[in-house]
Amino acid sequence: MAVEDMQGLSAGWYKDPEEESVYRYWDGGKFIGDSAAVSDGRPSFVPEPEVGLSAETDSDGILTLEGIIKADDVSEEKFWIPEWKGYVVLRSMSQRQIDRIRKTAKSRSGKYNESMLQAMVTMAGMVKPEVKSTVDYDVLKDKSASAMSRIFNRIMNTSLDTEDSAAEAEEEF
Repeated sequence: MAVEDMQGLSAGWYKDPEEESVYRYWDGGKFIGDSAAVSDGRPSFVPEPEVGLSAETDSDGILTLEGIIKADDVSEEKFWIPEWKGYVVLRSMSQRQIDRIRKTAKSRSGKYNESMLQAMVTMAGMVKPEVKSTVDYDVLKDKSASAMSRIFNRIMNTSLDTEDSAAEAEEEF
């Protein structure tokens, strides 16, 4: 896989496209840090990616509450939509946004309104082009279902960190 083919992939350890015998950490836009040798198809040792520690840590290097509050942890990414042959910019959601969406999209019977859920997640997470209202979202419903599903799933996966967490949340929704 070439570096340009990696655009849109979430952060994580991947085989280095220039040297398949090592893994490198992909931050969502570029490779960073040291490489790790591959043994049996997996990194034999996976070093931590190079990241700076927050200034708000205690003497053991553990984050303080203030450090967590100051952390810029809601990410944005340029995400390729092959059906539209272009990029959109997606943002992960905060816990407050997820809680609000869960509360709003749940009916009195306790079931989630799937259409409302998808609209609210898309409006919260698609920032360029901005989907400002349910009217904007309704216009997009005439576009490719696979493109819209790709956007929804990516927002859910980046907001909930792992595909397993996203799959569990989608089952709940």
